[in-house]
Amino acid sequence: SQQDDTLTATCTCSSHQALATATNAMAPMPAFAPMPSMAPMPAMAPMPPFAPMPPFAPMPPFAPMPPFAPAPAEPTVGTVRNNGCDEGAVCSGRSGVSQSGGYTFCCKESCGDCSVS
Repeated sequence: SQQDDTLTATCTCSSHQALATATNAMAPMPAFAPMPSMAPMPAMAPMPPFAPMPPFAPMPPFAPMPPFAPAPAEPTVGTVRNNGCDEGAVCSGRSGVSQSGGYTFCCKESCGDCSVS
């Protein structure tokens, strides 16, 4: 996150916990009986045609769009606080990479499941 001229990066590893398996699994449901045969439905009567629509009037031309303002410059960073993240080129090819203010942050390679904020 970035506030004023301070950029703070925080990486948090979460532990992997095994999921418990159910010991009393339910038995599969029995198949439903087939439905009895039915007579086919009668065909629907044809619908009468709609009346033709009147033509639309031509649209007036639109006014030209004004030019866009130039994009604002990226804010400068005075202080960088790094809380447990790797930074820079080591993040290339890793998932969960975050970039802000010209800095690149990612979780440490030893962390299996991680988030960067």
